[in-house]
Amino acid sequence: MKDKIQVMIMDDHQGIVDGYLYRLSIVPNIAVVGTLSYGEDLEPALKENPVDVLILDVEVPASPDNPNAYPILHTIPKLLRLYPNLAILVISVHNEPGLVRAIVEAGAVGYILKSDSNKIQELGKWIVSLVNGDPCFSDKILRAFPGRINEPFTPRQLEALSLCAAYPNSKTAELARKMKIADSTLRILTSYWWPGNIRELENLIERIVAISDKDWITDEDLPYELHVAQLDTEGPAAENLLERAVTTFERNFLIRALEKSGWNVTGTARTLGIPLSTLKFKMDRLEIRELAKKIRGG
Repeated sequence: MKDKIQVMIMDDHQGIVDGYLYRLSIVPNIAVVGTLSYGEDLEPALKENPVDVLILDVEVPASPDNPNAYPILHTIPKLLRLYPNLAILVISVHNEPGLVRAIVEAGAVGYILKSDSNKIQELGKWIVSLVNGDPCFSDKILRAFPGRINEPFTPRQLEALSLCAAYPNSKTAELARKMKIADSTLRILTSYWWPGNIRELENLIERIVAISDKDWITDEDLPYELHVAQLDTEGPAAENLLERAVTTFERNFLIRALEKSGWNVTGTARTLGIPLSTLKFKMDRLEIRELAKKIRGG
């Protein structure tokens, strides 16, 4: 059994970090085992030295080469899948209700404002409380939510936006794989002009996740108007839109057929009335084989 509570801090302002270190140093049963300045250092650091409590700032650069804020709404649930007993405390200057809700719903058990001098002065006390299972929130945050602090957002609701903001130059396929969304689907979502802004996108994703019985979100889950809108977003020199639409339909049709047969390739070929070799060829061409391996567990 560990004698001390192990804590790691991620904040890119050294003065802030020094303040936390001082406050925690006066609590004998707390040990700070690491401080980080970049989001992409977080997973390797935790793998090398798992901790009990992780203190996060919201706007920490993703890496030395990427000044965009790391995708906190993607990072928190991912870390909690790897370390289920990890207590995550966010300390930030931001108090926007939507952001706070999303972070708490992602799995953070505490949210303190940097302007909350009372909570910061007793940071060690609140770290101990988190380890004992008690949440910690600034009073200003609690007053902003007269009901439950974690309603009405879902964990995935803002994950796409968080990833896109952190990695704006990443290929669509790379972001899609992180989220279990087909790359063509994410491309449609990001190219559509959202008249209702972020709220409309949030509502659509929440509705799709609620009604879909699939492990992945694909083009066929999207409403008709999003597909039609691509006619306005594609330039004349772009790839063949009709060909891409046909390919997308074929891919989603095969995925749905495979799902209905429990990803039994031989049974699916028989149901579709095509040779097994033809189905395997199409699965390779449409990049379905890797998806099938992942769903079947290898």
